[in-house]
Amino acid sequence: MLVAKTVQSDSLARRLHLTLPADGCRDNAQTVLASGITQRTRYQARSKFIADNQEFRDWYIASDSQFLCINGNFEQDSFSPTAFLASMIVDGFKSNPQDVLCLPFFCGLHTDTILCDDVEVSGPTLLLRTLIAQILCLSDMDDKQYLSFLTEEKVEEMEDMSKETYLDVLKQLIRCLMQEYKAVFIVLDGVEFYDSGKNRSWMKKVMKHLARMTREEAGVGGSLKVLMMASSYCSIFSRESGLEALDIPEEIECDGEGYESLGELS
Repeated sequence: MLVAKTVQSDSLARRLHLTLPADGCRDNAQTVLASGITQRTRYQARSKFIADNQEFRDWYIASDSQFLCINGNFEQDSFSPTAFLASMIVDGFKSNPQDVLCLPFFCGLHTDTILCDDVEVSGPTLLLRTLIAQILCLSDMDDKQYLSFLTEEKVEEMEDMSKETYLDVLKQLIRCLMQEYKAVFIVLDGVEFYDSGKNRSWMKKVMKHLARMTREEAGVGGSLKVLMMASSYCSIFSRESGLEALDIPEEIECDGEGYESLGELS
């Protein structure tokens, strides 16, 4: 009896025209962090205000799976206070890489359409491809056989840029990772940059699937912590869509002190 051979990460990356590690965009977090540290105190104060909010603190320190949306209600900017906060979350896990995996994506840094084997890729498709690229970069990816579930048919659908298949594969990979890590964090910032046309409906779909996973996968291995933030108003977050968000006031008090670390929450 012939046994199907498990797809290897480097082979999958080649077929999907992913250049690793570059297409994982892991350096985005450091770029945003470096920018945020130089920003005016009013900007940093908004990041601190969110980090001090009890809902955010509960999400951050909880041992179980959690889903949280945040409406920053500030200026739309790729380098916003919410982006700065997201970058600090990513940076904070560098010292504990074996127990926690953090998968970030900064929508505001990826607003252009790119060509991938003559196919235009943008918005939610780019987001899904980037998160999968980050997972493919894991050093034990092939040893753990994380791709053992992936069929040739699924790979071909991904080659055709099927968003449905990319989302399904990402969810399967997350389930695998939850068996290996104490916690898997997915941190998506600048969601409002994809709040239009077909991007809006697909972002809602991605969010709802991830939110459902935080409920349905509870107790299965490690926890899944999903954070979705918008620097300015975002219609994707609404009671009607089931994605109601924590709303940050447009005006907040600034104590004049800078803010460069989430260390006190860890």
